[in-house]
Amino acid sequence: MPLLCGGVELLFGGLAQATSFGAQYIAERTGIPSYSTFFWRPDKPLDCCDDAKRIRYRYPLENGVRTLTFVGYQEPIDVIPAGSLIRVSLAHWWQPSDKPDYESRCYVQLSGWFNEEIKIFTPNSSS
Repeated sequence: MPLLCGGVELLFGGLAQATSFGAQYIAERTGIPSYSTFFWRPDKPLDCCDDAKRIRYRYPLENGVRTLTFVGYQEPIDVIPAGSLIRVSLAHWWQPSDKPDYESRCYVQLSGWFNEEIKIFTPNSSS
């Protein structure tokens, strides 16, 4: 899985679009990335927002926010600090059943995070 560091505009190679409410998605019309999961180190903290339907994490922009729906198993926290290692993935393709002309989409979701420094194991070449 690739590792991206920086702003929300980098997600899925810049192919992620946003609804008027900030939810991010991928659509075939504008391009499909070659991967569906990656790790991201955001350059800004992500605030938790529970709208009674879904838990979302908000990435702040000068003129609004971008959101990622939380689908992980961890207990949600109020703020995921900037620089945390976050697992981002795409949901299944979706289209409203009552709107056949509506563009199919894969929504961007946050599947988990690591706040602590990740230690990478490298086997000793002499053993």
